[in-house]
Amino acid sequence: MVNSVMVFGAHSYIGFSLIEKFLEEGVEVTGIFTEPNRDDQKNLLNERLMLIGRNAYFQAKFSSRHLTEENQADVIMFCFDMEEKDLKEEEFKKAIQLAKKHKTQFLLIGSNVIHPNKDRNPFIETGLSYLSEQLDHYSVLFFPSLYGPFQPPEEKIHQHLLAYIDNKQTSLNIEEPIMYIEDATNAVWAYMDELELGKMYSFLSELNDETNSFSVELKMNATFSEVDEVFEKQVIHSSTSIEKGLEKQLDTIIRFQDIYKLK
Repeated sequence: MVNSVMVFGAHSYIGFSLIEKFLEEGVEVTGIFTEPNRDDQKNLLNERLMLIGRNAYFQAKFSSRHLTEENQADVIMFCFDMEEKDLKEEEFKKAIQLAKKHKTQFLLIGSNVIHPNKDRNPFIETGLSYLSEQLDHYSVLFFPSLYGPFQPPEEKIHQHLLAYIDNKQTSLNIEEPIMYIEDATNAVWAYMDELELGKMYSFLSELNDETNSFSVELKMNATFSEVDEVFEKQVIHSSTSIEKGLEKQLDTIIRFQDIYKLK
């Protein structure tokens, strides 16, 4: 049973959402954040931290420099989104070295990785190579594009919903796998005790193309099969329909409309 986790990349979409999930499950969490560059990102991060509030199980650190070699947890994870412009290599190495020192289970968790039309980011190759050289007690979990409340504003689903709010008659065809954010965090929680060391997993949702009131059409999801053979493909049951997921995301945009600068 996991009693404590340390989340590097806590500012990422998957990272912060995992923090919320762990706290919901009564797990002690140390989140290592990178300070956002943009004002809207800073404001959204502050709002999300306020939603957590004063939680005895949560500790936020805004630099790995505030960690010492004595800091430890049952699980150390490094979370990232492949769309990030600046992946912090020093944070990645710090996370691995802490896991190495304390022989702690290490999870590398990435989103926006499973995509049929994008070149493989060099970080995947170099990061996995460094990870395998340093540790043997690790697992890798890769997810497709994630959507839902607090999705990064540059994502096309978010932009489509902004147009929907503005009463613009647009449609969105999504030609890569997607997954609702809570389905992704629930999958991490459910699989943590079953992960094999040294193994890499790709998670896809069984969510099918379905009619919804937001004019969003899915072209592929669980049917997507072009996953590297080195990954074990995991198709998870989606408890959230595309309609419900988009409704929740829309509600969040409206709730924080001042930050999103809606007209």
